[in-house]
Amino acid sequence: MSFGGYDLAAFAKAGSKESDVQWADIGANEAYWTMNAASAKFGASPLFTNNQMVILDNGMSLAMAPKATMMKFLITLRNQNNITCLPFPGAPVLPCKCTSEDYDKLPDLEFTIQKNKEGETTTISMPRQAYMKFAW
Repeated sequence: MSFGGYDLAAFAKAGSKESDVQWADIGANEAYWTMNAASAKFGASPLFTNNQMVILDNGMSLAMAPKATMMKFLITLRNQNNITCLPFPGAPVLPCKCTSEDYDKLPDLEFTIQKNKEGETTTISMPRQAYMKFAW
């Protein structure tokens, strides 16, 4: 366990430099380590454009989103990507019906993070493998 540091060679994409590390103030949430997001989009489609807290890389095996944002994501997934997700009684996850071709075409989720009180922002991209798992 280490406090106050990080190891680029062990935990970052190969070839990353110190200048690639992004820092952001934490949000005001006592339950989780959060950051404030100004917006998020799925491909070219905005999911929200108001301040929402996001949790990144906290070890959760499942992610959560506000209901309105999640519904917008699911509708966009269906309308623009031909992927339908419906609740299944007793399932701990939301199963989605899609082909491997449809899955391979999924865009990144992009979060515009508010880095500080001065209003600086940075964009963090989440590839499809991080928000959806394809299972045969």
